[in-house]
Amino acid sequence: MFKFWDAIGHRFSLIWQKVKRRFRENRRRYLLRFFWFLVAGSFLMIVGVNLFPHPSNQPNTPLNTSNIFGDQGKMVQITNRLYNPQSGTAQFDFQINDATTDNNNNSFIDFSKVEVDVSATHGGDHLAGAIIQTSTNTMTVQFKHLDKNFTSLEFHFLDKSINVANVKAPNSVQDAKAKRSANKEKQNGTIIVNRDGVKNVQDLKTQNQKQLALDAYVQKISDQKQLILDNQQAIKKYQQAIKDQQEKLQVLQNQPDFGQPESKQTQVQSLQDQLNSIQNNITLASQNIDSAQQTISQYQDVQKQIKTGSFKLLKPKQL
Repeated sequence: MFKFWDAIGHRFSLIWQKVKRRFRENRRRYLLRFFWFLVAGSFLMIVGVNLFPHPSNQPNTPLNTSNIFGDQGKMVQITNRLYNPQSGTAQFDFQINDATTDNNNNSFIDFSKVEVDVSATHGGDHLAGAIIQTSTNTMTVQFKHLDKNFTSLEFHFLDKSINVANVKAPNSVQDAKAKRSANKEKQNGTIIVNRDGVKNVQDLKTQNQKQLALDAYVQKISDQKQLILDNQQAIKKYQQAIKDQQEKLQVLQNQPDFGQPESKQTQVQSLQDQLNSIQNNITLASQNIDSAQQTISQYQDVQKQIKTGSFKLLKPKQL
């Protein structure tokens, strides 16, 4: 048994000696092969990084999520992300409101005071596009030849308008320094679009400002119609709730008070208050519907003005 294992050990020893001798004889050749293998691997990695898209390490900004920018509290949100990878055409739609109190999303924004800067990560270093106003508070950033392998785009919004409430003439050097420091901290709304966050549209083409504006008001009308539908559904639920409360109130009124009339009256009054509150909600919902219908009529008038060219928008600005 021991002879068997000695034979096996001797056999492996001979093989190892042969391998070491062959390596010494061909050391230069093996080292050169290893060197060129590293060079080829590095080259392939560089080519892969530059030719093929890779995920971004920055989170994608969700649609219809408001971001504050400027010192007046303007709110910007991205509402659409379209891309045609074959032609490189891309369209990103944005909506800007004066503040969160603008419930109708119908602010009048001076786009001449809104500055937009776009930067790309991996691909699209030379961005050819335009910033196009499409309504009183919406705009489109349109690209003609966006690199199909781009990783992400960053849109930075800056409000150049003056907020008089923040203007102060300093009366000392200390006040002046503090003012300069405060100005450097102005909020800059940033919206990030990752490659995996765009919707591929194979037939997407560049459109002129007139068509983009018409599309914007089509979307505005659609939003108002959805608002009407939501309020109509809410009214139905309120009406059902009133029916349920009335039945509950009737049952309660027919119940004996068990010697505690004050307690029963308190419950009755509470139900009546709830009924009044629900009725007020129905009134508000009806007012919302009336307002949305009026807004739709106004938007339709604007559509006519766009078609005739009487609705004025800022000329597109090239990036």
